[in-house]
Amino acid sequence: MQLPDYRAFPREAAQAPEVADEDVDRMLEEQRRMHATLAPAEVVGPDSVVEVSGSFIDEKGEPGTIERTQIALDRAFPEFREALLGARAGEERQVPFDNQNLERTARVAVEDVRAVELPEADDAFAQECGHENLKEMRGALANAMRAELSRVAEQTRRAVLLDRIVKEADARVPETLVQRETHALMHEKHGEDAHDEEPDEETLKTARENARAKLVVERLIETEQIHVTQLEFEGARGALEENRGARRLGDQELRALYGILLDEKLHAFLGTLGEEPKGAPATGAEPEAGAE
Repeated sequence: MQLPDYRAFPREAAQAPEVADEDVDRMLEEQRRMHATLAPAEVVGPDSVVEVSGSFIDEKGEPGTIERTQIALDRAFPEFREALLGARAGEERQVPFDNQNLERTARVAVEDVRAVELPEADDAFAQECGHENLKEMRGALANAMRAELSRVAEQTRRAVLLDRIVKEADARVPETLVQRETHALMHEKHGEDAHDEEPDEETLKTARENARAKLVVERLIETEQIHVTQLEFEGARGALEENRGARRLGDQELRALYGILLDEKLHAFLGTLGEEPKGAPATGAEPEAGAE
């Protein structure tokens, strides 16, 4: 296999979209929702939070119980939203699960209705969120969005660079590797019935592309001597096990963890390739605090 001269590739600028006032408005609205309170209400509206209980008939015709549960109407299933709109506490409503089978319905009782009240977007709210005033808060939100958009743009740039390396590499892919990728794709599509199905042209094409990409990436990692040290692996393993309540990771999870760490190392290396375009800010540089 022959890799292309990827160190000579020019460094393309990471193009992040601009942050508009409307984007900051949307982020501010999310912050207000995070600090929302619930107040008693008489009638269920589009943004209400309701508590319901009841019963239902499942697809087998068996009865089931809906324990008292809270539902935010703006995130509820359309059937529940339409059935509950306009209801009052103490009312019962029928919710159709299947329009083709009218017996498959739920009967729910509205136990409680609450209205979502958002705090005013003013200096007092900004101070509650740890900012000096609303203007400074909007600037901080804009900076956070710019930083995230820049991060995503840089990830995209590195992915495009890796894709170019894969495409320009002179590589012969063994059929055994293509067959292995085909089997994996078929199993993903059809599960245990994969052996009864024949792969179509699109699946075979994807399998060959996947096999080629893996082969080239393995050679790139080998050429650049990219590796995860034992100390790095054990540190990541310990942190993950602690986060999961000290449960020891299984072999498959350990292999997945090593793959994630190696992938991070590879993408960090890709970030070093090429020279920064003249006049472009350094990768990862954040805007000045308070900038709008």
